[in-house]
Amino acid sequence: MNIYRHLSELRKAIPDCHLAAFIDLNANMVMAHEARSKPPQERLDGLADQAERLLKAPGMDGPIDHVLIVSGENLEVFGKGAADGVAMVCGLDTSVEKAVQHGKTWLEQLQHEGIAV
Repeated sequence: MNIYRHLSELRKAIPDCHLAAFIDLNANMVMAHEARSKPPQERLDGLADQAERLLKAPGMDGPIDHVLIVSGENLEVFGKGAADGVAMVCGLDTSVEKAVQHGKTWLEQLQHEGIAV
């Protein structure tokens, strides 16, 4: 299965998820994404920047593996794997627990299957 199908399944598993993105934290770059409507490149670049700042911050190499941001009308969930991350942009009514769990499972599956972009 390819990364785009995995991203599509992740986004659809979380009600009101608008965008799911796979981020290479070392390159600070969105490697693949799946969205309801095409986001501007600046939005994807912004997600990659946020993921790097939040998930590679001092102290983030411990047990913390996700960060939540509530901004405007969105809940942004960032999850951290070994060198990769996932970002999900969802509506405010999204279950935080469900989004975090799906993100963790997705990153584990990605690592286990060794899926490439």
